[in-house]
Amino acid sequence: EMLMHARMPAFTSSASEKIIGIVMFACALSILLPIPLSNIVPSYGILIMGLGLVSRDGLVVLIGKLVGFFGCLCTLLIVIFGEKAV
Repeated sequence: EMLMHARMPAFTSSASEKIIGIVMFACALSILLPIPLSNIVPSYGILIMGLGLVSRDGLVVLIGKLVGFFGCLCTLLIVIFGEKAV
C-alpha cells in the first residue's frame, strides 16, 4: 500500500480500462498455449495490471502493460521461430 497510490489517472479512466482489457485478453490467449514456461511473464503482467486497477495507480498499470506485452512478444517469437527463438 505504501508503493501504490492514485496517480496518473489517465491510465485508469473508463476509456483506458477497455484498452487494459484488450491487453489482458491478449495475455490470456498467450497463457493458453501449451508451451512450457511461456505463461509466467504474461500472467505477471495480468497480475500487475490488476493490482494497478484496484489501487487506481496508472504507473503500475503501465508497468503491467509493458510486462504483459513483453511476455506476449516472447510467446509469439517462440510460436513463429520455434526452437531458434529460445
